[in-house]
Amino acid sequence: MAELGRLQISNDGRRAILNLDNEATLNLYLGESFPNHANGVNVADETIEVLFGEASTKLVVTRESKSHLEFYHFAWFTPENAHYLKDTVYLGGSEWFGGPQLLQQAWPIQNTGKKGYDFSPYVVADTFQRPASGLERFWISSEKVALVIPATVPLWTQLSDNSYLALQAQYNDSPYVNFPHRTIDEPYLQYTLVIPRAFESVNLPDFYTAVSNKYLDHPHAVFDEKLIEKPIWTTWARYGKGVTQADVTNFADEIVSRGFPVSQIELDDKWTSEYGDFEIDTNKFPDFPTLVAHLKSNDIRLSAWVHPFVNTNSKNAANSELRDLFVKGPHGHPETVRWWNGEAFVIDVTNPDAYEWFKSQLTALQDLGIFTFKFDAGELNFLPDRLKLSTGNSPNDYPRIYTQLAAEFGTAVETRVGGGVQTAPILLRTIDRKSQWSDAGLQTVIPSVLHYSLLGYYWNLPDLIGGNGYNLENVGGDGPVRTDSELFIRWVQANAFLLVLQFSFAPWDYQESDKVVEITKSVLKQRDAFVPYIKSQCRVAIANGVPVIRPLWWALSSKEALTVDDEFLVGDRLLVAPVVRENTYQRNVILPEGQWRDDRGEIHQGPTTIIDTDVPIDRIPYYWRLDVSATTWLESLSGIYSALYLHLRKNPYASQLAVA
Repeated sequence: MAELGRLQISNDGRRAILNLDNEATLNLYLGESFPNHANGVNVADETIEVLFGEASTKLVVTRESKSHLEFYHFAWFTPENAHYLKDTVYLGGSEWFGGPQLLQQAWPIQNTGKKGYDFSPYVVADTFQRPASGLERFWISSEKVALVIPATVPLWTQLSDNSYLALQAQYNDSPYVNFPHRTIDEPYLQYTLVIPRAFESVNLPDFYTAVSNKYLDHPHAVFDEKLIEKPIWTTWARYGKGVTQADVTNFADEIVSRGFPVSQIELDDKWTSEYGDFEIDTNKFPDFPTLVAHLKSNDIRLSAWVHPFVNTNSKNAANSELRDLFVKGPHGHPETVRWWNGEAFVIDVTNPDAYEWFKSQLTALQDLGIFTFKFDAGELNFLPDRLKLSTGNSPNDYPRIYTQLAAEFGTAVETRVGGGVQTAPILLRTIDRKSQWSDAGLQTVIPSVLHYSLLGYYWNLPDLIGGNGYNLENVGGDGPVRTDSELFIRWVQANAFLLVLQFSFAPWDYQESDKVVEITKSVLKQRDAFVPYIKSQCRVAIANGVPVIRPLWWALSSKEALTVDDEFLVGDRLLVAPVVRENTYQRNVILPEGQWRDDRGEIHQGPTTIIDTDVPIDRIPYYWRLDVSATTWLESLSGIYSALYLHLRKNPYASQLAVA
């Protein structure tokens, strides 16, 4: 075996072992895309070089030490005509977090409902239609090892049901084919493994923070705080595509008359004349200024659903002068795509002219009284196959620039795609959730929030409370009274202490509506008491580079804490343990070290596990840590002032914030 620090590579060049703490190891299987063993393995200084096929292919591993971290950089060099190159990392033996967004999001990732995901390009995609969506190329394990892959790699991944993570570089027959390729002097597949230089001197949260601050960004400013104070209400699940001006007016009146708070109403699909024509449908909305004025009189802002599609039956699609603004296929001509609302061209936001045209259309709508927008779609699977963008080095440049465009419309914006855009002070919505307990339902909400937070997207927005109704009958219009009251109540409770709440189904839409309304109001009242704390933790987060919503292992180093997917921390002091399973009225709660007061006023000394605490339908268990030192509060105040300084000096969206 050739040795380089903690790394060993077998003499045949097909296996690597990274020795971790307490005799734990990380095992890698190298060069799985070609059959031959290595011709030679050479060690010199801080490098191992493994030669294959008369040196036409080689693996170069270099070790680097900086501060308290140690880096092992893997780089494969192979002829330019190589079809693909593949290594595999075995994730067994520890718990792993990060990686792509999945429909059945799990925490940790080995707990995915279908046990892994199928082979797919690592690009931003709709997980209802693709196996995985690649936001950030970042994984971290409970054994304090991180895996990071550069954006330049034409990456595909697969997670098998027995915890093998395949890493493959492949240009041909993939979304990467029409983007710049590497040269013979550049690596084809490359990745870095990061470990602490001294395992015993660092815990998992500190290791995560050190690595994420190097490889990931995080918000540089807080999003619109009114969205923390009051929920968003959207027309989608309640009214569907049939929504009218009368519906929106009545919806607002119902919310206000029943004493529910509302920051903005989101006018979802379909309010334009055609998809792709940025005009109000005057048949459905005959007096738009009156609608806007009515909402403003109740201190409600109007948000509108938008997308990058220009349907073929729209006026803009028929305008030949606009054709060059649309995404092109492999032959350099605009191509249409199928999306959930028909056949359309797609605005190429990587084209500066298209970007400005799209922006001007939305700005004109703001002049009509629309305050901000919900940007939908933007995933690569809704673009032409083998696409050619106007600019960009990677397919993910499309969703990245799409989100940058969204961020130009203030800090109350919502989008659902990312990729290197953590700094934007806007909400990144997790993919739609079904109105059910499991299978992309309520049980995936907390894992999704934790996943996004870990990737630097602290300002993530869970999907609609109660789900979006895709799997239900008679959604939109005058459907029957909703019968899944328990699911709705538990969903409200699970979201209660997350950063933003978003309703569409209303509490009074359900059976036993008086009870549902009463419980929902009680939850919102409990949340209100913690709104100042949540705001303060947002400011601390942007200064210190740590998520607001955190996993239990952030405060507790036990093995059990690593797999908890239905508890979370808000900052250092608030722990929330909602019920996310049907017909469940007792649950265990794991508490970290410290003195904690629960929602009933009882005091608990941690670390401990509270066995079978009662959780009737009207209770959300939460725990407030009492024994926080003065130093911690001083650090928090320091974080707030640091955040303000960062906002004034470094925030690239400062101009929009000043306007907002």
